[in-house]
Amino acid sequence: MFKKFSKNDITSETMLLYENLIIYSNSFDDNHTRKYNNENYYHASNSLGYFGYYQTIYDNIPSIVDSHALCDVAYGISTASNLYASTTVQQTEKNNVYKIFASMLLGSPNERFQWGPHYADELFFITFKRDTYKNKICYQKSALWISSSYDNVTTTASDFCSTNLYKSECVGNYGALYSCSVGYVFAICYYDVGVMILPTASLMVGSGPAGVFSGSYTLLDILTGSSIDSAVDGMRNHLLYVNINPVTERRITTYKCSLPDREYNYSSNPTYVNNDGLIKVVSGSEYGPCVYVTGIAILDDEDNILMTAKTKPMYKDLNTSLVISVKSEH
Repeated sequence: MFKKFSKNDITSETMLLYENLIIYSNSFDDNHTRKYNNENYYHASNSLGYFGYYQTIYDNIPSIVDSHALCDVAYGISTASNLYASTTVQQTEKNNVYKIFASMLLGSPNERFQWGPHYADELFFITFKRDTYKNKICYQKSALWISSSYDNVTTTASDFCSTNLYKSECVGNYGALYSCSVGYVFAICYYDVGVMILPTASLMVGSGPAGVFSGSYTLLDILTGSSIDSAVDGMRNHLLYVNINPVTERRITTYKCSLPDREYNYSSNPTYVNNDGLIKVVSGSEYGPCVYVTGIAILDDEDNILMTAKTKPMYKDLNTSLVISVKSEH
């Protein structure tokens, strides 16, 4: 027997499950990194036809079976950057990476990233894997530590003291990670899609020569005269840890299945009637026909079964009403 639900029969609520994930510096070393900078790992990035280079960070050595990919890291540059003309290595590829993320996060490959009045035309992109950031990243619980290889100064950037959460039509909520003491923006986090972008100036910390990666190579040397791989290598060496709180959303829908006393007292089981088509009244029954409810099926508008729920046998007759609640979690 079928029955349609009324609006009052269906209630929904959303339950949020929070986790804490810290990606330490050892995950950013070479042993935990897989690179895709050669022709064997040249990936098409999206339908726009752009191609990009990136590195994947793992929680263990990538070749180990139980290792898990945590995030991808890439470097991109806009044609509006002052460094674009002097970029002699992989200029097109770096620009394509920038366009890919501009298309995804800003809605157009021709847009430029911006925070307040300032444009960010040279960016590192950290893209967390879906099973890493779950449904989204929790606001005001994200942080990263960046070190300077020149004088070992460590800068902490977070959204702990942030009071501004912005919303994009393309990708939902985003906000800044910055030093709460000086208010300088070190990264921007797109919470709903699991992406962090780091302006290259974020790595220029410490009182010594700005942006020293190692030896005599400066940040400017790396970004203009080296490959994407080398730029990402340098950035990885500066990250001490990245801390995010993944959020898993669980939507719980409750269906209230009402079985009034005068309904659901018949069974389609062929043993329910005799050879003459008459209902077999259970011996000793005072109220005529009865059934035992053993299951509920929820159907769509076209009578396709969406889910089923089993119950213990529940006695039902003309003098008995039942209300069975079925919960669906997704």
